[in-house]
Amino acid sequence: MPTHQKIGQKRGRTSRPRIVLLLDLDCFYAQCETVRLGLDKSLPLCLLQWNSALAVNYPARAFGIKRGDGFDEISKKSQGQCVSLHLPVISVEDITASTAAAPATAAAQDGDGDHHAGEEELAGGGNSELVQSYNATYNLPAETRAELFRKEKNVMRHPHEGKASLERYRLASARIFSVITEVLTANVGKGNFVLERASIDEIFLDVSDHCYNAAVPAWKEDEIEGLADAANKETVVFGSNTKQTIGECGSNGVGDNDGDDDDEEEAAALRRGCIVARGVRSAVFSSLGFTMSAGVSINKTVAKLGASYGKSDGQAVVFPELIPKLMEETPIRKCRNMGGKVGKAALSLLPEDEDRMGSIARLLSINDLARKLGRETAQRVFNVARGVDNEAVQETKGALTKSIMAFKSFGATYLEGLDKWTRLLATDVVARVEQDSKRNERYPKSCNIQYIFSSGLGGNERTTRSARIPFPKASDRDQRLEQLVSKVTDTLAKRGDFPIHRLGLSAIDFEVQSRNGAIDAFFAKQASPKSKKIRSEGEVDKNVALKKAMTQFSTSTTNEEAPTSKIVSPKTEAVPSSHDADLEYARRLQATLNESASAPRSEDFQQSQREPKSSEDPDLEYARRLQASFDTEERMLSALDRSGCSGGGGGKSGHGSSSRAGSGSNGGAKGTKRQKPSSSSGSVAAPPSKMKIDNFFFVKKKN
Repeated sequence: MPTHQKIGQKRGRTSRPRIVLLLDLDCFYAQCETVRLGLDKSLPLCLLQWNSALAVNYPARAFGIKRGDGFDEISKKSQGQCVSLHLPVISVEDITASTAAAPATAAAQDGDGDHHAGEEELAGGGNSELVQSYNATYNLPAETRAELFRKEKNVMRHPHEGKASLERYRLASARIFSVITEVLTANVGKGNFVLERASIDEIFLDVSDHCYNAAVPAWKEDEIEGLADAANKETVVFGSNTKQTIGECGSNGVGDNDGDDDDEEEAAALRRGCIVARGVRSAVFSSLGFTMSAGVSINKTVAKLGASYGKSDGQAVVFPELIPKLMEETPIRKCRNMGGKVGKAALSLLPEDEDRMGSIARLLSINDLARKLGRETAQRVFNVARGVDNEAVQETKGALTKSIMAFKSFGATYLEGLDKWTRLLATDVVARVEQDSKRNERYPKSCNIQYIFSSGLGGNERTTRSARIPFPKASDRDQRLEQLVSKVTDTLAKRGDFPIHRLGLSAIDFEVQSRNGAIDAFFAKQASPKSKKIRSEGEVDKNVALKKAMTQFSTSTTNEEAPTSKIVSPKTEAVPSSHDADLEYARRLQATLNESASAPRSEDFQQSQREPKSSEDPDLEYARRLQASFDTEERMLSALDRSGCSGGGGGKSGHGSSSRAGSGSNGGAKGTKRQKPSSSSGSVAAPPSKMKIDNFFFVKKKN
């Protein structure tokens, strides 16, 4: 049982409030450029995408510059003091050349989406590939940084040049989060925290177990005193006068509840959470030079709101008794999960002069909200307006993202003009999926196509639609690329929603690849359908070997009379009829069933039997079936090889199924009635009966 729950039971409660941290990288995109180019942090800087500010650092905000401002407006507001940099821009030619020349690093250089490092990178502090890629981008020599800044400073870019790339910032995000995981493991202890990636620049931490356990230090022994002192001096206490810190509030200040041991215990745990936040922020800055802000409280919503009171490069704590005050000060659209349609709907129920979360708590009942939002959403909004958020911090395995996405906006474009953009996006996504697969041992099942097109009378409206297609699984990357381009083009052509103004591709529905290589083996067979080596016969076609094995199997007898079964000799040179092929396939299937009764099935086959059939992923299901069949065939061929392919059937044993089939024994004669085995013959399983084969064909036709 978690420590904080045990403490709660001692105090007559079923659980204690959680200790949740929200860590937020300050002006992340702009800060990445400051670190990459070695710029002074006091330099006003804006990062643009085309002619719109994507990120504005705090020194630039002092001039009144805000997101969305254009290049000329930025210059005018700052009187030329603010530097404008543009996102990296890639074209079809750039990314094609990059992926062809260096497929392992192409995704780190180009792309636009949510590619991140893998489990081992983020859980273990970063593998060599991640560290090397980060250093090659962010730890450049001083003269290189100066030259890059000279070339990139105040240079405008235009949409027709290609697609803006965010991969440089994904790389920094992955490295930062790897450091966070490493420092928490070292100082808090593995298993004593839960990490959830909220976005590229935000992370939630649940450190309840650690913070309620007063028997261990809040941070490691040799640093705890300095960190505790720094946390007391820097942590702003929300609700205190003039933004007092924990240290300034004193022992009788905010967060101390005389006479209530439970509340005091919560306050002490929150103070320990402040020390953890300070430790993480210090480690990230000393290792990589990035500053972070933090919020500390008892749930996700309040911790995120609290972080805004610690910006920039600081932290704030919100004690439980001050949550109602926080809600009264928080605009509805600024609250977590309230910035979209839900927040707009809630605002529509309130008077014009009421736009705070506290307004919802004071003026709207659960039924008022339910009539507008539905019962489930209404309950969530009702709770959040009172500072209640029961959503747990969910561990993100390896901090992996759920999609790898690339998108591009352009002018009104019809099908014939979309090819270059489709190919650009597909090339980007395929390259990054390949790298992600190598790092994280997973592969997407689907690709989501999202596009915006002109609709309505005169094409004056913009409509967003999406479609889902299977993500290509060809072994060769060029084949995957062409298949993806073809599927996207065909889907858009069938939809007929033109002209299109924005197109995006997202690799989604990731599945963990089997560590035993079953799926990889399937792809390898698709790429090179060579036979396996049979020790007694050398390199031969596996299908021929299998047919020989099945002939021997079918002509063998048991201790009881078996029904007559016609077979085709493997020596026959003529092309078999479709019926014979089906018959052979049926026998192979029956052999698989018989073999399964006496031999353990492969792990992948058992898993495929347990899992429900999925119409969305026929390729993966087929791969698992082939793998199971392959395992069975391998066992059969190995057994035959060990026995020298000897058999019974009343004849003399021989070496090799072909010699046996060509002998005058019972084994290969067409229409020969089966005899009971002699006492010297080997004991083998009975051949598939006519009833079983007919049943197979019935199921096959039905399917």
